[in-house]
Amino acid sequence: MQITFLIGNGFDIGLGLKTRYTEFYKEYISATENDSKNIKKFKQELTEFQSNPQSQIIDWSDFESAFGEYSTMFTADTQDQYIECFENFVESFNEYVWKEEAKVDYSDEKRIVSVLNRAFTNYRRMLNIADVHTIDRIFNKYNSKHIFRFVSFNYTKTIDNLGKIIAKTWDNAARTIGDIVHVHGTLEENMIMGVNDSSQIKNTELSAIKSICNEIIKPSQNADVGSEYQAVTEGIIRSSNVICIYGMSIGATDKLWWNFIAEWLCADADHLLIIFANSSDYNKSFPWKKTKPRDIVKNKFFSMLTNGTKLRPTIESRIFVALNQNIFEMNLCKQKVVSNLDLNNATTVGL
Repeated sequence: MQITFLIGNGFDIGLGLKTRYTEFYKEYISATENDSKNIKKFKQELTEFQSNPQSQIIDWSDFESAFGEYSTMFTADTQDQYIECFENFVESFNEYVWKEEAKVDYSDEKRIVSVLNRAFTNYRRMLNIADVHTIDRIFNKYNSKHIFRFVSFNYTKTIDNLGKIIAKTWDNAARTIGDIVHVHGTLEENMIMGVNDSSQIKNTELSAIKSICNEIIKPSQNADVGSEYQAVTEGIIRSSNVICIYGMSIGATDKLWWNFIAEWLCADADHLLIIFANSSDYNKSFPWKKTKPRDIVKNKFFSMLTNGTKLRPTIESRIFVALNQNIFEMNLCKQKVVSNLDLNNATTVGL
């Protein structure tokens, strides 16, 4: 049985990393003496954007969408300034996340194994009783080894390092850690950020320029650098029995993957999708405080699909929402401030 977790920034946040957009934004907007006039203007406009409740950015997918809209501030003649803003932002974020990842302490393996064992045992139990029964009926049809695989949308290698630790303790005849792919690259190589397609670059003059598409559109970036991240991820999804989305917002800049998952659900009546989501409105004391937040998550998912209205009656019964179940949460971050010397001497554990 193949169980695939798609993991996003919420996974790293649960480990104690300060990788929210709002956390990086505060550091990024601080002007430096090396900033060009164009970058200073960009940071000022980001500040004004964030101060407006109507345009405030919360999630990374919101920033990517907003940057596509920001293209309307430029023309073909000033396209280099648009690209300068993008490259400066991504390079600054890369440096910031390096420092955050270096804070992770993997020394308490006993605790790590305990949390991960509980997560991989209980992940499908975090739902309504009726939903659990539905899932169990399908699981009982596949009495086989459980292979857990991961598609990471993060640039860190936290999941790789944790995977190696838990894999040492498992009986591989019963369950194992399988593939781990970073669909948007890593901090070291092919770090991909941007929009889903050319329609999300709102300036049609710029969206028609190939060099801009290759730099701003995520699938184009993948193709341009010759990586196989997308093809490998598609193969992992196709061969999965269960997909769990954890720590990710269902954003427009990843529509490619939401549509691909919908196709995967349509391909087999036994395919199951579990979406882990957080909601401040969830309250188990009241039925409507449990059902409404789940419906909001499902509605968001179907709104991302090209044929969402048509597909919904076919696949909705096999989509489940686990609310406020942060199964991988464990603060592993050291409290000391990471220096440049620490970064230069830091080593990572590979799977």
